[in-house]
Amino acid sequence: MGEGQETQEVIFEPFLNPLQRGPAMTTRAVALLSGGLDSMLAIRAMQDQGIEIEAVNLQTMFSCCKNTAAQAADRLNVPLTVLRQEDDYLDI
Repeated sequence: MGEGQETQEVIFEPFLNPLQRGPAMTTRAVALLSGGLDSMLAIRAMQDQGIEIEAVNLQTMFSCCKNTAAQAADRLNVPLTVLRQEDDYLDI
């Protein structure tokens, strides 16, 4: 900086804590939820930051009969959308 020039702090607003943005702003996100530990921890970390989560689970014909994503969504108290890709997957 040259002499006599002032520095100005610039904060990129999306990086602000959602709770500091004001009551009218709700931060929402979509998260892939397999039901495993990694996806559950990622969702919990976002919830701890005040982010509202919608979970999505992709099921293929290779998915087992386990319903771990639904159980995890219930535990995390997030809505879950399950997308089944059976016939479309075979066309690829």
